[in-house]
This record gives sequence, structure tokens and C-alpha cells, in this order.
Amino acid sequence: MLTAAGFSVPRTVRDLSELSLTWGLAHREEAPDGTRWSMPVALPLPGDLLPLDAELTERLDSIRWGLRTGPLVDGLIEHMVDDWAGRRRYSPPWTAWRLPPAAMPTTSVSPSRNRRGR
Repeated sequence: MLTAAGFSVPRTVRDLSELSLTWGLAHREEAPDGTRWSMPVALPLPGDLLPLDAELTERLDSIRWGLRTGPLVDGLIEHMVDDWAGRRRYSPPWTAWRLPPAAMPTTSVSPSRNRRGR
């Protein structure tokens, strides 16, 4: 892939470090106590460094979209499941008006007498 993009394949650590500097994957700063290497906060995207065809670019964009939105969707699903499961543990809103059998009022009139009106 490197040779297809016009870059030579690094053969030594020095070649690899120079390629990293060229691509913006690393920064080098000379200091009194020696050379300091650092990395950028955000790495460049492959399409910024290499010529990619449209199909591969679309696939990489899809993967990036999933990586960015996946945690959000997972958190939302977890919240919804926990919220709905928690409500079922107590009583769903549509059954809140029903009383449990122990709390229902009892009558001393038998149902047969009540039907006849006596």
C-alpha cells in the first residue's frame, strides 16, 4: 500500500520515524536534555495520507460512524431497558389504578343475594 501511494517501505527505525514525521503521526522537538517525541491529539485519517478509492472511503466512513455513535446508542438502549424494567418491578403506569387483591374491599353480602336485589 505504501509503494502504491508513492512512499518507500521503511527499512530502519530512522526511516520509520521520518515517515511518521512526514505523515504527521509524530512530532520531534530538540531540547537541551535530548530529543522529545510526541504524538498529535488527533491522528490524521487514512484518506488524508493515502489516495483511497471511493468504496474503501465509504467503508471507512461507515466504520467511523459506528465507532462514534455506538456508545451513544448502547447507552440509550441500556437506559430504556433499565427504565422499563424498573417500572415493571413496581407497577406499570397503565395498571396503577388497580388495587392488589389484599387491599380490595370486602362485603358481607353474598354475590347471589346481591344479584337478586335482596
